[in-house]
Amino acid sequence: MNIPRSARTLLKTTLPAILNIGGRTVHQSINKKSTTITLYHGITKTPSHHVPEHLFKEQLDYYEDKYNVISIEEYCNARQLNKQLPNNSLIITFDDGCKNLTTRAFPHLKRKGFPASIFLTTKPTTTGQLHWFDKLSVLWEQCENNNEPLITPHTTLTTRQEFERWKEHLKTLPHTQALAIVEQLTKKNVLKLTPQQREAYKPLSWNDVRKTQSDILTYHPHTHTHPILSRLSPREQEQEITISINLVEKYTGITPTIFAYPNGRKQDYTNDTITILKRHGITNALTTIPQLATPRSPPYELPRTSMGELSTINETLIRLHTRLFL
Repeated sequence: MNIPRSARTLLKTTLPAILNIGGRTVHQSINKKSTTITLYHGITKTPSHHVPEHLFKEQLDYYEDKYNVISIEEYCNARQLNKQLPNNSLIITFDDGCKNLTTRAFPHLKRKGFPASIFLTTKPTTTGQLHWFDKLSVLWEQCENNNEPLITPHTTLTTRQEFERWKEHLKTLPHTQALAIVEQLTKKNVLKLTPQQREAYKPLSWNDVRKTQSDILTYHPHTHTHPILSRLSPREQEQEITISINLVEKYTGITPTIFAYPNGRKQDYTNDTITILKRHGITNALTTIPQLATPRSPPYELPRTSMGELSTINETLIRLHTRLFL
């Protein structure tokens, strides 16, 4: 749908007020039997590419007022048993496993009694090293702060837009090649994390998992090194998936049945991926396809609504209620 810019602007300025006044009634009538599965990556105190803590608190207040917050486990079990879910259900999920989730998100979730799930990239959780894409972000921020370009093996990056495009390009390469480039750059440039970067990028540990695993926080696999699975051979995919599954089971004592695809777009996994997941006991898998989940959503392609790059509660309302139109 092509909406004129003027109409988009009008909707963005007026819709939040309308939703705040009658949001529950509107939402119940339109999406009564649908479930909103939210996707976060991190919660930080200071502004960053993650959701600010103060906004996360406002979002939880809004969820409490307008939704029935349930766990991903309850949702998947209800689907399997063909049981009815509460109207206007909402699920909170986090991908990758940043430590700030246990320090910034967990206390607010616990206060509300809201369940949430973290999908772990298990190598950073095991080694304490940053995710490969977070290493690149730290490198770029260092260069940006020093007014210097980031010199890569094949190009020189001078703007953030160029950097983001290049980082997306790395995801199209064979995973081993992308990791080799990251390794080459981090050997050439020493990573010096600021306190803000440490909070934004540091991964949680298995000890953090043990301390926070509860009725509030549950943990699930998200591969071992966060590759784009469609760029791997079936054998490589199976290795990434099974290592992650086995480590999550080892440290949580629970056999995983739910998985989240890295990057999560339709082109980021294959039929082979789904076959491998089924073979290893996974019964549901989450994407980043921006839709509401319905009873007809395929169990291995459950959609999620990303909550990234938001700075106000009004932007949150627009994302939740008009994602498919704006």
